Amino acid sequence: MLPGSKSIAIRSLIIASYFDTPITFSNFPKCGDCLTLISALQELGFKADLDNYTLRLSPPKVAKTNPVIYIHDSAAALRFLLVRLADWG
Repeated sequence: MLPGSKSIAIRSLIIASYFDTPITFSNFPKCGDCLTLISALQELGFKADLDNYTLRLSPPKVAKTNPVIYIHDSAAALRFLLVRLADWG
């Protein structure tokens, strides 16, 4: 269960993106920065199911080629996503 912090949720999403099994988060905040990062991960091929405040993130079976990622005005999502993309296989 997440404490409801946007910062912790974003970091948790990035860490979860390294796992090869689905991860479920309880009490996931629905703020703009978190939703932007979820959309970016979906564009990379991740499956994200957000039901109320529970998020299930599943790794991609195949990474998308040439994804188009819109970060909007989310500097928080951008900072952590750049690090993840630098390590994208």
